[in-house]
Amino acid sequence: HQSTSLLHNRDNFLVKHQRATPSDIKQFRERYSKTQTQLAQDLGVTRSTISRWERGVIRIPSVMPVALRGLTHIYASRRSSQRSRDRNAAIARSN
Repeated sequence: HQSTSLLHNRDNFLVKHQRATPSDIKQFRERYSKTQTQLAQDLGVTRSTISRWERGVIRIPSVMPVALRGLTHIYASRRSSQRSRDRNAAIARSN
């Protein structure tokens, strides 16, 4: 069994059955410029839970890689929508 990071490349998460680590949670949050409070809201947990996961104080649920994959798609969709709105606003200003 090879040990590799959950965040092995840009937005793809590794194989099933691998648990998320404290650094995986923090790297994910930082990659998407989220505060602990924002990530907590998106995952339906408290900010203190995110903090405890990131510090390794409590065990991260085994379903977390799946939840983070889901958020990856949501965040990417939001980014795409924002780029479209920005592009449309720039076009409107130039007219």
